[in-house]
Amino acid sequence: MICQYCSQQVPDDAATCPHCGAATHPAPAAAQPAPVPQPVPAAYPPATGYVQPAPAGYPQAGYVMPMAVQPQQSNPMAIAGMVLGIVGLVFCWVPYFGIIVAIIGLVLSIVGVVKANSAGGTNRGMAITGLVCSIVGIIIAAALISAVGYLLS
Repeated sequence: MICQYCSQQVPDDAATCPHCGAATHPAPAAAQPAPVPQPVPAAYPPATGYVQPAPAGYPQAGYVMPMAVQPQQSNPMAIAGMVLGIVGLVFCWVPYFGIIVAIIGLVLSIVGVVKANSAGGTNRGMAITGLVCSIVGIIIAAALISAVGYLLS
């Protein structure tokens, strides 16, 4: 027979190669029981995505990784209300411009909060941020307009 490691001639009854020392007849592998698949608990999502195989020798079922995540719906009223609320707060010192922008931001933020509550909370934080910034901007702008009007009269 020929040694599979060094390609030298080896006697048929030799347990090891006299040239390289490698075993000529591999020892029979111990019989291992076949892994038993375990059922996946019902709490996992249905197996619609990639199933990661279990490592060799482990009978555990693979982890089910979802392939697609449902995107959240956008709430443009909340985004616009937040942007206009911040702009109204920043420009509250500009006569009438800041208060008009803040009032528009207030209306859009209220619509955004209502829409977020009905849509399961998407962009609710943005709508509340726009609501708070708009209210603060309106208060400061109204106070500045009143103060300037009082000083000029």
